[in-house]
Amino acid sequence: MVMHRDCTILDWLYDNEQKGVVKVLSDLPGAGAVPSKKVSFMSAHPASYKALTAHPELGKAKLKAQEAAINSRQMQYIPLDKTLPSASAKDRRHCRCLY
Repeated sequence: MVMHRDCTILDWLYDNEQKGVVKVLSDLPGAGAVPSKKVSFMSAHPASYKALTAHPELGKAKLKAQEAAINSRQMQYIPLDKTLPSASAKDRRHCRCLY
């Protein structure tokens, strides 16, 4: 069993940039760091996942290593008010997912 899961959109972006599927633009004018929240739920609650219960060889050490890798990545984003300055508030609500 391969242990892999994109826990966050930032992890998805990282993985797919490594595969050449997307290009993450960084160091753009107006960009700031994405506020980070540390990932640790899976290693703290392995019994909550059938696959982890069924495959104890995955263990906490592997989970913690993967979570540490995710937590070490830093991404940037451009706030919507800097990307769409002339857009209405309604238009901005529809674009919340832009990073």
